Amino acid sequence: FSVSRFRALCLQRMGISPRDYLQRTRLEQARRLLETTDLPVATIATQTGFASAAHFTQLFRNSFGDTPRSY
Repeated sequence: FSVSRFRALCLQRMGISPRDYLQRTRLEQARRLLETTDLPVATIATQTGFASAAHFTQLFRNSFGDTPRSY
């Protein structure tokens, strides 16, 4: 089916767009890595699929209320 149909089905069944679902999943994985490893923030950003550490930090702060470094 089409991209628009896929997006509509995701919104209907999960209540979230595929893009938002993927971003949430990446941020949750990054949070687990911050809790369980001593990896640098830039490495975690790269490993979880973010284009830059700055973008990752901004999204992390918006989602969790704190920067990855402070977390």
